[in-house]
Amino acid sequence: MNKINKKANLSLLVMVGLLFISQFSVAQGIVTGTVTSLDDEAGIPGVNVLIKGSNSGSVTDVDGKYSVKVPGSESILVFSSIGYISQEVVVGNRTVIDLVLDPDNRVLDEIVVIGYGTAKKSDLTGALSSLETDQMKNQVLTGLAEGLQGQAAGVHVSQQSGAPGRDINVVIRGVSTLSASSAPLYVIDGVPIANGLSQINPNDISSIEILKDASSTAIYGSRGANGVVLITTKSGGGKVSSGVDFSTYYGVSKATNIINMANGPQYAEMINEREINSGNAPIFTQQEVDNMPTYDWQNIVLQNAPVQNYDFSTFGSSDKTTYNVMMNYFDQTGIIKGSGFSRGSLRLNLNSDVSNKFNISSNMMIGVSRRDITPDGGQTGGLLNAQAMIPFMPPRDADGEYTIPSEFFPEASINFPNPLAALEQVDNNSTSTRILGNVSMRYNFIEDLSLTVLLGVDNQTTEGNFYDPTTNPGSLGTALVDKRFNQFYTNQNILNYKKDLGDHNLDVTGLFEWTYAKTSSLRAGGSGFFTDALGYNLIDLAENQNPASTSAGTESSIASYMGRINYGFKDKYLITVSARMDGSSKFGVDNKWAMFPSAAFAWRMSNEPFIQNLGVFSNLKLRLSWGKTGNQNFASYQSLATFGTLTSLFGETPSVALRANNLANNELKWETSISTNLGLDFGFLEDRFMFTAEYYSKTTEDLLAFVPLSPSTGFTSIVQNIGSIRNQGFEFAADVQIIEGGFRWGVNANISYNKNEVLELAGGSDIFGDALEQQMGQMNIIREGYPLGAFWTFRESGYDENGAITYVDTNQDGTINDADKEILGDPGPDVFYGITNKFSWKGFNLSMFLQGVAGAQVINSTSFFSIEGMYRGANPSLDYYNNRWKKDGSNPNPAYGALFTSRNNMESGSDRFIEDASYIRLKNIRLSYDLPIQKISWLRNTQVFVSADNLVTITDYTGYDPEVSVYNGGSVTSRTRLGVDQGAYPTSKTYIVGVKFGF
Repeated sequence: MNKINKKANLSLLVMVGLLFISQFSVAQGIVTGTVTSLDDEAGIPGVNVLIKGSNSGSVTDVDGKYSVKVPGSESILVFSSIGYISQEVVVGNRTVIDLVLDPDNRVLDEIVVIGYGTAKKSDLTGALSSLETDQMKNQVLTGLAEGLQGQAAGVHVSQQSGAPGRDINVVIRGVSTLSASSAPLYVIDGVPIANGLSQINPNDISSIEILKDASSTAIYGSRGANGVVLITTKSGGGKVSSGVDFSTYYGVSKATNIINMANGPQYAEMINEREINSGNAPIFTQQEVDNMPTYDWQNIVLQNAPVQNYDFSTFGSSDKTTYNVMMNYFDQTGIIKGSGFSRGSLRLNLNSDVSNKFNISSNMMIGVSRRDITPDGGQTGGLLNAQAMIPFMPPRDADGEYTIPSEFFPEASINFPNPLAALEQVDNNSTSTRILGNVSMRYNFIEDLSLTVLLGVDNQTTEGNFYDPTTNPGSLGTALVDKRFNQFYTNQNILNYKKDLGDHNLDVTGLFEWTYAKTSSLRAGGSGFFTDALGYNLIDLAENQNPASTSAGTESSIASYMGRINYGFKDKYLITVSARMDGSSKFGVDNKWAMFPSAAFAWRMSNEPFIQNLGVFSNLKLRLSWGKTGNQNFASYQSLATFGTLTSLFGETPSVALRANNLANNELKWETSISTNLGLDFGFLEDRFMFTAEYYSKTTEDLLAFVPLSPSTGFTSIVQNIGSIRNQGFEFAADVQIIEGGFRWGVNANISYNKNEVLELAGGSDIFGDALEQQMGQMNIIREGYPLGAFWTFRESGYDENGAITYVDTNQDGTINDADKEILGDPGPDVFYGITNKFSWKGFNLSMFLQGVAGAQVINSTSFFSIEGMYRGANPSLDYYNNRWKKDGSNPNPAYGALFTSRNNMESGSDRFIEDASYIRLKNIRLSYDLPIQKISWLRNTQVFVSADNLVTITDYTGYDPEVSVYNGGSVTSRTRLGVDQGAYPTSKTYIVGVKFGF
């Protein structure tokens, strides 16, 4: 032990000595000073002070002071900070250099990414939102799509589920399709991708631009109708020539809301009441009711869940080459037991000027993600079953075995499984491996003319595994393995000519693009295992090969030609004209090719003398655009007659044969959207106050949908172009620096209004959504003159003498049936918005992000299923217990009907289950502190931070979360079921603490 202590003391002395030598050496050739702002002469914290040509330097402290070691008098110091114009100063013989930085009011000269190129923000003619990625990095995000929520006007983001790794719904300027995908086109470093944003590490992102109007999106032709999200990842270089960044955080998630359910005695009391109301004898004595135990099943299946994230990157640059290597590991356990998501990714971005004329770059990522899946949504949702579970039933019996509800208390008529058993026993996971990237080569023939050739790839393999073991009550052992392979390749050839001719500016782009997509899948299953030892790894052990093995595959391709001209005159009058010709293999022989044109005009009025003489506007620009875009994000082969297999008996011998799946439609063509946009950008006080207002109208024609056929045809439906939908609305955005100087306060806000209306359907016929419950019935409809997926149901009129709910007989024919249903709401929000406040002072930074919607509605199918009425023996809520109809009249103003053993005597779907889903949410709050590390020469920056997500939600919705919608599939019937909450996995609040280092 003494030897160890001596060695430790010796090591400590050596470290102290090295630190002393280090401090002494830094003192040689030191330059100090203070950096202040021209606006108010206050010291500016966080200014990078670097020696030009190296990564050595310092950062100003909270008072704007710095100290940096320089190698000699010829050294050049580079002073730079976001929001200020960078300056370079030769050291010479000075040891003190004080500097005043001029605020950078040239925001409009910022370069933004547009389709197949870049442009100055001041030259934009279309509707484009450029997002700040800093706010996204403040949140715990399993995927990039979550980070778009509330960040841009016109972009509505909602969660189908709060489960880690689940898909996020992103809709730009309203849903404009019935059966095709409503998701925007995502383009990462020039490569279009279809899905899987959860595999993209948000910290890898450098910039995000969202193209919203047809002028911006028409250059993507048949894929641009739902908007385009352009994502650019980080490259090397920049203000620091080389360095290493590391960041990490750890946190805990917990449920945001718990619904109070009836306890054991209350449930037993209602069981007796249910029997009495139905003419039966009570089951429990009063003593048994009073002594019933209570088990909190929500608490049993929920948990406090850890989340952790690690980011590491190293980057560098030289005169000709830049690189950035980024690694990430993310792991989030779900708040419902058995659920979770993890991701690991490696990215390499490389750019090299091989010569003065030739440049080559590459952006490559490999990522692996895994989801542990629990039942989510529908009647088998894990939390839904826990909510409905018999409250006096323990999770396990005296022998430690899982209890079975139907055996524990058969009188309840409950047929749900033990939710804890399902969550703990069933192994359900999905693992995905992805390779995404491109290689791009650019050759400059002359100074103004270049050719860029890009080769891109997005290959993804997903393996889903499921095993329900024999130890799970009621299971004989069931296994399922599902493997899917998605391959995507693209080749883009871009010719660009850009010329500044004094008063005239010309930017011409020509494109030939080819894309190819291939999918394949293989599925196998079995049941009846005599051992659980191998699970889904050896399906051959199954007694029954059921479900039967299946395989499938598709191929599709698009060939495209595009031309675009951007013209500017005297930096006042800007014109953009484009046309794209697309040919797709998905459509009929006579409709494979289509033209998608667009035109836009912008007038920079702030450059006109009569506007400048007003002395009011620092920026004022009017924009007008028109264009046509398409949507071909639809399953392949729908225009063709396809075949499937069937098994039939010839005598006693089973034989496999082919059968026709569908009728061909040689006239099938694209969905086409025609849109107009009117925009106004204006700024004051050197653009400290910047605002944007937009009006848009988008009409989508030739909607793709499955149209029912007469049974005499032998087929149930055919895909046709059947109608049209219109979306129109307003958008407003503001970026305001309220206070500048030592203390800063900035606000970024946006608000959007959208009206969705079905204009035309084939023959004017309604389309109905699938029933939500056998008894609840159909509650969604597509009807001309109403929003897509409107709520169509009965209106309640009160209770009869027995406490059964009664309904309005709208046609007064004496019978309650579908003819009495009315359209009583819709899922689309009238308004959605986001507000971010940012404060900074002496190294402290505080951001608060509020997000919300108004005017949205939700069908609370969870309430029908388990909150009220003891449907199938489900445990009702405490609110139902306190406010139900009672035979003795003790509750004169009941909010709920009476209890009966049969649902037929109780209720159907009605306006009772349509609830206001408006909410405002403190989506994120983050406090960080930049540590003063000027005396540590090898450390660029250090930051510690704490953050909280989904901290507070204000809403009148009675369910877990007003944001969810469990049915968002691609078919026409599921598309109508927007805004349905049926046991959805709720969102969680998350608290994290983290640290960042820059070396």
